[in-house]
Amino acid sequence: MTRWSLLLGSCVALTPLAPEAAAPATAKREAKAEAADDESDPSKRGASATRPGSLLKRDKPVGEKVDLRGELERRRDFEIVRHYTRVAELDVIEEIAHEHDDLALAERVEGIRRKELRRYLAVMQRLRDLARAKALRGTP
Repeated sequence: MTRWSLLLGSCVALTPLAPEAAAPATAKREAKAEAADDESDPSKRGASATRPGSLLKRDKPVGEKVDLRGELERRRDFEIVRHYTRVAELDVIEEIAHEHDDLALAERVEGIRRKELRRYLAVMQRLRDLARAKALRGTP
C-alpha cells in the first residue's frame, strides 16, 4: 500500500508502512485513548496524580469569604438593611390596617414611618460626615 502526500502543491509518494510498523502506532493510540478514559473517570485516577496539598483535590472545604469592606461601609450597609426591613414591616401593618378599615392604626403607621425616615437620614448623614472627616485627615 502506497500513501501519497500533497506537499507544497506536488504529490510525493511516501514509503509504505509495514504491518509491523503500523501495529506499535495503533497500540500507542489505543493506550492514549484508554488513559484519557481513565482520567475522565475519577475512580480510576490514582491519588498520586496530584501533588500533596494541591488545591485541585478539593478535599478541604473552601473557607469563609473575607469581608473587605471598611468599618464605615459595614455600618452603612447594616443601616440600609435595618431601614428597609423596618419600612417593609410598616408596609405590611399598613396594608392590614387598610384591609380592616382601621384609620387610627394607619395614621400611627404613617407617623412611625416618618420617624424612621428621619432616623435613617440622620444616621446616614452622620456616616457621611465620619467618612468625609476620615478622608480629610487620611488613614495610615
